[in-house]
Amino acid sequence: MIQRTLGSLLLMILTSVVCQAQLPAISFEVISSKNGLPGNTVLSATRDHKGFMWFGTRQDVVRYNGATFQRYTSPETNFVTRVVADDDNNIWLSSDRNGVCRIDAYTQQMECMPQTQESDIETVGFFYIDRNKNGWYSDRSGVTRMNLKTRERKHYPFKQTTFVWTKASFVEDVKGTLWIIGRDNGLFRYDRERDVVQCMWGADCDASPASPEQILLSSTSVADDDGTLWIGSYNAGLIHYNPTTNTFKKYPTHRRSNQVNSIARGTDENGRAVLWIGDNQGLGIFRPGQQKFYFFPDILPNPYEVNYIYRDDKEGIVWVCTSEGIIKYNPLSNVIRSFMLPPGMVANPVTINVVLPDNQYQNIVYLGLSHTGIVQWNKVSQEFTLIRYPEGGETKWMTQRADGTLWIGTNRWDFKRPGLLVYNTDQE
Repeated sequence: MIQRTLGSLLLMILTSVVCQAQLPAISFEVISSKNGLPGNTVLSATRDHKGFMWFGTRQDVVRYNGATFQRYTSPETNFVTRVVADDDNNIWLSSDRNGVCRIDAYTQQMECMPQTQESDIETVGFFYIDRNKNGWYSDRSGVTRMNLKTRERKHYPFKQTTFVWTKASFVEDVKGTLWIIGRDNGLFRYDRERDVVQCMWGADCDASPASPEQILLSSTSVADDDGTLWIGSYNAGLIHYNPTTNTFKKYPTHRRSNQVNSIARGTDENGRAVLWIGDNQGLGIFRPGQQKFYFFPDILPNPYEVNYIYRDDKEGIVWVCTSEGIIKYNPLSNVIRSFMLPPGMVANPVTINVVLPDNQYQNIVYLGLSHTGIVQWNKVSQEFTLIRYPEGGETKWMTQRADGTLWIGTNRWDFKRPGLLVYNTDQE
């Protein structure tokens, strides 16, 4: 039985609070300096062709065999913002000490290729190998294309701004177009035929109707199967860019900073597309179909920032590089299944905003819906029971007291009914 309680004043307070949707509990493995990492600040990751994982850290680059780490400390690197394997399994990396470096696949010796006369001062970032086997990296003045065989380079300068670190990162779409994510300079497309970098929108463009306000892009982006781009930002959440129309849509995270540091493509267990999302407060996912973010609470005991997310396409393992070590998600170690609500139970579209396991019966879970009410789900019998709200409303949060009663916060925009409901689980 659902009861109404309290009055309109409490409703106004409850509806002013932004509540994050919850996720089912899944397990993560955490790897830190206690396990041999040279430091807990991890900036990048990749898997080589032999199956070894490589991580760029604040101190140096390391190779991980699943149990121990091998450090590569000479020449000095520091702040290894990207690490990637070429076709011959040589490891290329960008650092803030000696520029671009390469670890030979056979000798395991590292050589660095700074362009400055003085050693240990060249800062480059976000090394990338395109499908034409060219290397790309950024520095404080623009981006550079590098022939990996001859080491010949060509620099493409950006307009100089107040942003003083490495200027850009890189991604290719399904057609092979190289996109350059230019921090505060904007978004660029590389024209291979003309060998020029073309500004699409942002501060470097002569005219940029698609971006009326200044957006500071982060060093992360992924290309979708339809040719569109998902781009992170420091002040505008997640950006979905359509190259065909040269337009974008912003999805705010509704978190404190509205910042997206890293993105990786993935799928759920039913094959639906998801994006792994990292910000300066933790890890979550974005479901494009629902256009909603879901963030995982309490993965680590301390607050942490996500620097980079790498998903191994062969095994589906997600490696999350953070300020507090590495978070590893293995889908084979988690039993995550999706179930559809029975047809006709509620009107579509509907979203499950809140998931609350019953604190007395392990097989019972309560699902707070975006309208109509809540659903009691028996995980064993796969029975779904709709519990309607007296006059509708959107579920914003739920909690269960020791006596078994559910306390439910809802949004009602007419402000004519209370927004706090109580459901007695012992009564029909």
